Amino acid sequence: MIAKKARGVEWGVRWVAFLVLCVGLYLNPTSSDAKDILIGISQDITGIMAAEGRTHTDACLMAIEEWNAKGGIKGQKIESIFMNHGGDPVRATGNAKILKDKGVCFVHGGSNSTVCIAEMKVLAPAQIPATGGAASTAIFQEKGPEGKPYYFSGVGADPVLARGHLDAAAVQGLKKVAILYLNVAWPRDIMLTMKEWVQKEYGPKYGMSIVGTIEADVNATDLSLQVNQFKAMNPDVIIAPVYQANSLAFARALNDANWRPPFVINWSNTDKAWEKASDKKIFYNLAGPSYWDGNRPDALAKRAAFVKKYGYEPTAHWAPTYDCMNIALTAIQEVGPNPVEIRNWLATKAYGKPGLICGKKGMTCKFQDKEETWIGKTGTYYSLYDGTDYALVWLNKEGQIDWSKLNK
Repeated sequence: MIAKKARGVEWGVRWVAFLVLCVGLYLNPTSSDAKDILIGISQDITGIMAAEGRTHTDACLMAIEEWNAKGGIKGQKIESIFMNHGGDPVRATGNAKILKDKGVCFVHGGSNSTVCIAEMKVLAPAQIPATGGAASTAIFQEKGPEGKPYYFSGVGADPVLARGHLDAAAVQGLKKVAILYLNVAWPRDIMLTMKEWVQKEYGPKYGMSIVGTIEADVNATDLSLQVNQFKAMNPDVIIAPVYQANSLAFARALNDANWRPPFVINWSNTDKAWEKASDKKIFYNLAGPSYWDGNRPDALAKRAAFVKKYGYEPTAHWAPTYDCMNIALTAIQEVGPNPVEIRNWLATKAYGKPGLICGKKGMTCKFQDKEETWIGKTGTYYSLYDGTDYALVWLNKEGQIDWSKLNK
């Protein structure tokens, strides 16, 4: 009986000690026991935009690895949960629901507007903020329950992009404009914005007119039919707000048709097909020529580190995505892993247009959003998220980037 009682007392002491230990760990958690900070990455690495999706993913992972190598955020490790949506908005919706259920505090999503819109229909009502490379106005219309947007773009707002496209043509005195766009949100937004601006501003001021618009499927890899339709229109210039795979298909179709019209397009330096596609070569990459071809040592060094680490040439999205993740992790460092507080902090960095993150230590692409156009005046800014200032890039009279005027 005495032995049995002693064993009972012994077990009681052990339970008390165990409970004290648990309370102590709860009140004073060590860094090794701290809960990981969960970040979601939903990208397209198998669909039509696989090149962009892979670049988005690796740029995010690069930033996260750099933070973890320095100890994470206040002793907490940053863990990423990657999901591939394949460019399918249905899969993107499913990804967003899974990431929400797993308790992520932030998502870098999309790779194009269509999937971003699908994701934000899940994430915004759940009050989970997201960044990405999409700029469709429909994304910013999706609000959280308190009426605030939860998506923040790293590439700029549609009207600014549309103005740059038109300016590149206007500076050449090109008046008859044909537009190639895709059957998805962002390209359609750009097309509609350009049509409106030509009617209200570029028509009266520069004599511009829209001679035709042609829609292509986002999954298109052969645009020879569209090129033949454009030839029948006899335009002075073709403006094509399309994605990278489509733009390469367009350049190759021009080459196959042995037709060399002036054109302006988002992806101008991703393939040697461009070198043969336009004799006048007024095309340029509005969404990031400065950090792709720029001569700033910090931008070149960071890009070289990316290539060395992952073994391939990234698309132009690498730098804004790297910045997106860094600024989101800075938000978590400042306010903790609470999604609503992260959203509110990101909103303090918005520049001009809803959802465009900029600021002194902000996004790679900061667009000059003023009344004057870019003709002979201003181009794009760029900076990596390392605290450096933005650099101003000028367009020359031919509408090309003038690197001699780079404001270092």
